[in-house]
Parts: sequence; C-alpha cells; structure tokens
Amino acid sequence: MKTIFETDFTFKDDRGTLKQLFSSNRGWKQLNFASSRKGVTRGGHYHKLTHERFYLIHGRIKVMIKNMRNGNEQTKVFEEGDMFEIEPYDKHTIIALEDSEWIAAFDVIINNSDIYKEQ
Repeated sequence: MKTIFETDFTFKDDRGTLKQLFSSNRGWKQLNFASSRKGVTRGGHYHKLTHERFYLIHGRIKVMIKNMRNGNEQTKVFEEGDMFEIEPYDKHTIIALEDSEWIAAFDVIINNSDIYKEQ
C-alpha cells in the first residue's frame, strides 16, 4: 500500500471548497462509490493487475493489508479527507469504524477475473 496522498490542489473561498483528488496520470478506468455502516467489513481480497485509489469522503475506516507476494502486513486507520492506494497483490480488508463513505478509482475495469480471496 502506498502512503497517504495529498490532493493535487485545494481551493477554498466563501462558496466552499474544490479539491482535485488526482489527475489521470495512471489512466483510471472505473470510479466507484461505497458506503458502509459502522462495524461492516468489506474487501478481503486482492488483485493481481489492479491499482485501486481510495478517497474517504466521510467517516473512519481501518484498512488491513497483507502483501500476498512477501507476506508483509500493515494496518492503518483513515479519516475523512484521506486518500491512499492499494497496489497489486495487496490483500485489503476494510472495516468501517463509523458510518463511512468513499470513492475508489481503478486503473482497469474490475471484473471477477482479477479478484482473489486466497489466504
């Protein structure tokens, strides 16, 4: 998993805020929105081909990562406004620590052929 990313830029004025989350330097192909209630677990899988970038719109989530190639494991808590990336072979499990919403961008169109649940 890559570390937390900063937004490309943020502009604030009396109307509100505009954040450019990222430009399409990787060629993102799919964008998903997800919401989860507190206590819900999602994921528990990895991709061999896909990079997946998350932006947490609201809430707090715990993300557990296990790299399926080298066995390295890490757990991080993300909060509203955080952005992070899951790399290929990073098994990722997300637990909503409170009601949460996020978007996820994928550099390939996700289909079942690139979703693995091996332990």
